[in-house]
Amino acid sequence: MSNNEENKIKKHLRERKFTDKINEYKNKSRKNNFIKDSILIININILEGISKNKHSSFINEYLRYEVKGKDFFLEKEKIIATGISTGKIKNGYTNFDKRIDKTLRKELKANIIANIEKILEISQITRENREDTKGHAFADRFDRRNSIFNYKGQNYEVMLTIGKKDNVNTLYSIENVKKTNKKT
Repeated sequence: MSNNEENKIKKHLRERKFTDKINEYKNKSRKNNFIKDSILIININILEGISKNKHSSFINEYLRYEVKGKDFFLEKEKIIATGISTGKIKNGYTNFDKRIDKTLRKELKANIIANIEKILEISQITRENREDTKGHAFADRFDRRNSIFNYKGQNYEVMLTIGKKDNVNTLYSIENVKKTNKKT
């Protein structure tokens, strides 16, 4: 093996610090997180066992390897996740209901990210084909989709934004998270 190949392998292993934790989470969540009556029940916290100072790095790796480049399907519609998606989801402003404790907000957002496929699956369009007023390169229009999930016994509603251009739908952001008593 050449030094160049060996360096590439070492670099890849350094970048993937959390592979085992991500795989452990995915296995546990498949068994324990489920959809019931159009509500996603999240029983496994993706940040469990990760020290607080590593949360950001862990979620970055999760987004990079588990979300970016992934296609999600809703009925006949394909929604893609790009680098724009992962950057906006991770670093973009997410409006939280003031009734949600500030210490819980990062945990909620991390668990939304970890369950994005199921959250999209149960989502309902609340606003369709809103014109892009900011000149995004990937979208002429936007859809807003809402989902309800339950975490630690509390129902929350989350709004996702999907950019639309030339029959391409791009997951763009997690906009709002609020407590709700809605059942579906």
